[in-house]
Amino acid sequence: MRLLVTRPVDEAARTAARLTALGHEPVLAPVLDIAPTGAVAPAGPFDLVIATSARALQPGCPVEAPLVCVGEKTAAAGRRAGFSVAATAPDAERLADTLLKDASPKTALYLAGRERRADLETRLRAAGWRVDLVEVYAAHPVSAWPRDIMSALAEGGIDGILHYSPRSAELAAKLIGAAWPRLAHFCLSPAVARICARCAGAITIFTASQPTEECLMTLIGEHRASLGVKTT
Repeated sequence: MRLLVTRPVDEAARTAARLTALGHEPVLAPVLDIAPTGAVAPAGPFDLVIATSARALQPGCPVEAPLVCVGEKTAAAGRRAGFSVAATAPDAERLADTLLKDASPKTALYLAGRERRADLETRLRAAGWRVDLVEVYAAHPVSAWPRDIMSALAEGGIDGILHYSPRSAELAAKLIGAAWPRLAHFCLSPAVARICARCAGAITIFTASQPTEECLMTLIGEHRASLGVKTT
């Protein structure tokens, strides 16, 4: 299949290599440009450091506290940055569930992106936690894709698209326009799939069994035949 990869450039290259190895043709079409904000984390003290993305973690953070995070990729980045990892969860909602099992409120530093859902810090603060938020990176929408990508979409030269977050799915829908319902949409999570269904009437939507790229790749393989794509 010829598949759009909407991740930022550095992550898209790794995904493209995996798709190529599986016999697909990836087309890099990032919907976001990622840039550091230059914000500096306070030294604390804190009981915990929270991160939901590997992008939030860089060596040299002045905080000496255990890290709790979303995803093994973020945990690995945390270890490289010098943190000890106390807990991981597959998404922010389940990370909040894990943290709130402890009845005693804590003081946490949340290293975050500027554009995000505020559910995690809202839940923790409602439970009496002190959450100091530092927005260490920002994700800016791209204004347009290159002409060759838009021409391929208009001419039916794209089979499907990979979606990794609700926000990126919404941005992709705006860029794709009328071709959106014709594509197969491969979604990392149910939350992403719901956005795809709502945007411009997407009708061919597949959702990974777990929010990992490994499961997303498995999903693409499982549905290749159902979409009428020949296998060798």
